[in-house]
Amino acid sequence: MARLIKIDKTMYALGLNWYTYTSKKQLPTKETKTFDVVTWNKEQFGYALTEKNEKFLSAKSLANLIKINTSYIGVFTLKDIEDKEFFWIFATHNGKILGSGDTICKTQEEIEETIKTITDFSPIPINPIYFKTVDESITFIKANITSSKFSNTIKPLYKSKQKAKQNRNIMLIALVLICASYGVIKYLDIKNIQELKEAALFSKQTTENKIKNIYANTHKYFPMEWKQNYFPLDIYSVCKPALFSLPINVNGWALEKAICTPKEVNSYWKHQNQASFVDLPFNGELTKPKEVFSRHEIANIKNTQNSIEHTALLTQEEVSKLLYQITQNMGANLSLSFSKSAVKEFEELKISITAPFKKGKFEWKSVPSNLILNSSLFEALNAIPSLAIKQIEYNNGQWSIKGDLYVKA
Repeated sequence: MARLIKIDKTMYALGLNWYTYTSKKQLPTKETKTFDVVTWNKEQFGYALTEKNEKFLSAKSLANLIKINTSYIGVFTLKDIEDKEFFWIFATHNGKILGSGDTICKTQEEIEETIKTITDFSPIPINPIYFKTVDESITFIKANITSSKFSNTIKPLYKSKQKAKQNRNIMLIALVLICASYGVIKYLDIKNIQELKEAALFSKQTTENKIKNIYANTHKYFPMEWKQNYFPLDIYSVCKPALFSLPINVNGWALEKAICTPKEVNSYWKHQNQASFVDLPFNGELTKPKEVFSRHEIANIKNTQNSIEHTALLTQEEVSKLLYQITQNMGANLSLSFSKSAVKEFEELKISITAPFKKGKFEWKSVPSNLILNSSLFEALNAIPSLAIKQIEYNNGQWSIKGDLYVKA
């Protein structure tokens, strides 16, 4: 959860998640279970969960205001407005806030994990700089805060009390203007005013307006299938123990292949000399004279990506760059493809629309086993909106990962 600090009577918010955008239409417009406020600069927007704490609405994003020309990772010791100490990690490259580059940590372990995630997937090596005291941290921050033409204030995605008060004032002003307008109308003796009001109240939406509304809301006419997918880290959390609990040999049958999906693990066994045909591995099924198939249950996964809206999706170019960079970092082989956007026809209106997003599929082969043992890869994948792991496979000592994702069309 985000934190608030105060420096020289100015309130700052820390601990936001940052994404790149190309149009303000991509900015979140309503709260979800994972965020309820938003702020932005000319290239990125950040959101956070504040549990509707309206103190954040008087704050500015600190990460948005610190400008450092070089690639940089800083670990700061700070105290929030409730005098509780915590650690803040700030990371930037080429003027942009990096993934996990505005993170709140409570322990040294969290600091190390976050820095590893940043450095593993950073385009260049960056050594973190540690500020061990609050005074050191504040001194550095004050020296590097800059002004911006963007307000940098935190905007609510919920109906705040402050906003409700503003709305009441606006309604009062509007009422005064309406009364004044009415007086002017009466004074000028405008004819047929009642007929004009009735025409406005009972006018019907024209075909042109219907078409305009369809084009403005194309996303509503196509299923957002990624909302049913699970997060990569959740898949990994149930697949890893299930896969690594499988023995190499059971009653003379050698493990040849194992595949973990979000629902189950399937294992395939090869006959060895003197293997038992009576006691097959895990009560499996003899599919061929010397091959056995077994099915294993895994833990249920509850959380889906239901909160991710289509406006949060990355472009095909952005996703491709990220996946190829990850592939290069881990020394694996990547297959990546994208399908065409779906099209919907409106025969009665004689128009058709194209989905504002499209599906992509990827597969990594020859994934190093240490990346299956360690969660850092899947933590990084968690940060890519809509990305889902569909299969983790072990095959004769080799690991592969398959999945899909959606991008903006």
